[in-house]
Amino acid sequence: RHSAQNTVLKKMDVGTKLIGIFKHATAQRYPALSDKDVYKTYEEEDALAEQEFVSKDLGKIFGEENDRETNSVRDDDMAVMATALANLSRMKEQLRCVQHRILQNSYDE
Repeated sequence: RHSAQNTVLKKMDVGTKLIGIFKHATAQRYPALSDKDVYKTYEEEDALAEQEFVSKDLGKIFGEENDRETNSVRDDDMAVMATALANLSRMKEQLRCVQHRILQNSYDE
């Protein structure tokens, strides 16, 4: 498993821990807010995962025989990779926003 997969899975785990706050109906502090992992930003892990991907995997995808002109964006490896990277970047941004909003609101208690 690549670092990028591990980082996304860790962030999703944090999101899973925090998402229950929306149905938390007691006056007591939500238990997940005591978990130190929910305050982690994973910026270093993200940077390492991106470096690993660029150094180990990107070269394998481009420059091979299958890297050729195509009639469809779906068949263009570079377009598929660019879309995947944009989606990963957006997903990380959205997870960071959700985490930030939940944690920001937890300080208002």
